[in-house]
Amino acid sequence: MNWDDLRYLVAIIDNKTASAAAKKMGVNYVTVCRKIERLERSLKKKLIFFKDNSYYPTNEGQALYEKAVEISLSLMDMEEESTAGSHLKQTLTLSSSASIAENILIPGLKPILNKYPQVKINFLISTNIESLHKRECDIAIRYINTDRDYEGDLLRNINYHLCCSKQYLENEILCDKKIKTLLYNFDLKDLPENHYIIDKYGRKSIFFETNTLNSIYVAIKNNFGVSLLPDYLIDDSLHIIEKNVLQKKIIICFPKRIQDITAGRIIIDEIKKIFSDNQQFT
Repeated sequence: MNWDDLRYLVAIIDNKTASAAAKKMGVNYVTVCRKIERLERSLKKKLIFFKDNSYYPTNEGQALYEKAVEISLSLMDMEEESTAGSHLKQTLTLSSSASIAENILIPGLKPILNKYPQVKINFLISTNIESLHKRECDIAIRYINTDRDYEGDLLRNINYHLCCSKQYLENEILCDKKIKTLLYNFDLKDLPENHYIIDKYGRKSIFFETNTLNSIYVAIKNNFGVSLLPDYLIDDSLHIIEKNVLQKKIIICFPKRIQDITAGRIIIDEIKKIFSDNQQFT
């Protein structure tokens, strides 16, 4: 049995499809399938099965997957311990939504990265908290609804406002034209933003749907219609129709092992400072 083949088993179980696993591993999907087939042949066991367009582990595959993950985490621990004399980990993977990364974290972290050039940041654009549990990232920034419990440190309460562009206000709303709304789709269709919009304007008002906040923002800027935006995306080109209609928490999550290393403490403290000092929040 080849350890490299086990890595592909973990990838396909984690990512559900061969194409997604291939993207994660930096290979093509044929390579993923061949690695899995070779592993199954060497063990003479069926490890995964295909159902509803996704791969799932068999009982044998799940047991092997758990052992492979355990070995992988142990190897990470050994690697960190072996470099204890050099501040352990100098490269950190930071996970957040695209909107938070592009509008807050990337601009905000530049000064501290200039100050400590030996600290490197890899960004993982994801909203899945599982990426932290699986050690795909070291630090995760996540939105949660204010009525939910959470594990992590609160960075900020974010207010959402009902917005449109000033041009849309003048050409559509003030002219008593039918209001068009912008919503989230796919896995995000149950977000409270959608419920608010539908309750206020009805489903017939829906004009545009997407699965990212940045797409909603760009659509509003281009006069598609109205939707909710967080504090930090509000600028002078936008008109606030109704303020503070929704609030969410932004939290930072990280394991103790990251807080215990110098690079981890530097970045965690700086992120907390960014959210505390940022004037984009109203």
